Amino acid sequence: MQQYFVKEHIVLDQPIQMDDEAFHHISHVLRMKENDIIRLCDEKQLCYARLHFENGAVYALPYERIEDKTKTAVPITLAMGLIKGDKWDLLIQKACELGVEQIIPFTSSRCVVKNKAEKQDKKLTRWNKIAKEACEQCKRSALVKVHAPIPFAELTNWTQPDALKLIAYEDADLEGQHLASLLAQHKKPSHVLIVILPVYRWEEEFYGRRPLLFMLCLSFLFITNYDPRHHWKNALCMLDSHDVFY
Repeated sequence: MQQYFVKEHIVLDQPIQMDDEAFHHISHVLRMKENDIIRLCDEKQLCYARLHFENGAVYALPYERIEDKTKTAVPITLAMGLIKGDKWDLLIQKACELGVEQIIPFTSSRCVVKNKAEKQDKKLTRWNKIAKEACEQCKRSALVKVHAPIPFAELTNWTQPDALKLIAYEDADLEGQHLASLLAQHKKPSHVLIVILPVYRWEEEFYGRRPLLFMLCLSFLFITNYDPRHHWKNALCMLDSHDVFY
C-alpha cells in the first residue's frame, strides 16, 4: 500500500488535497482509482485514507488511524563523508530504510567530492526528495532530514554529552571494540552518532580531534582490497543495531 507524507494536520473524515507531485504519482504512475486506499502521514500520526477525484484534483479522506511501529527508542544520526553520484543517492535510501533519523554529509581532506556552494541548494533539495521517497516506500512515520554538508571539524557541534558516538575504522581491532560489546555497555543511550569516512584510512583530522569527539572505534569492517562501494555498504550494516534499542 502506497504511503504519502502531507503537510496538513490529519483529521479523520476531513479531506486533504494531494500536492502536484502526489497527484501525478497517483494518477499517472500508479493509475489509482476512486476509493482506492492509501496511507497518509503528517509525521505525528498515520492513517488509512480513501482517494476521491474531483475537478482535476485528488483528495484523500482519512478514516482510520494506524498504530506507529516504525519509531526507534533511540534516535540515530549518520555522519557520512561525501561520495560520488548515485552511490550517495543509494546511501540515503538505505539509511532511511535502516532507521536513521538524520544524515549529516561532511567533507574532509580525503574526500574526492568537492562541496560547491553554488550547487548546494539544488543538491540539498534533491537529497531530501530522495529521503522522502525512501521514507514513503518503507512506510516510516517521520521524514529523515538530510543536512547541508559541513567540514569534518564541525562534527563536534553535533555531539551530545550522553550520546553513544561510533566510528567505522578498519584497524579497530588494534585499539577499538566490537559493536556487540559496545551495545552491551550502553543499553540506553539518549542518541547514537555514527561516523563513516569515504576512504579506508583515517586522516590526521580524526586523530587530532578524537579526544574532543570521544568516539569509539568499531571493528566490524573487514576490507582486503579497498573499494569505496564496499566500504560504505559494509559500514551501513551497523545501522541494524537500532533493533537493540527497541
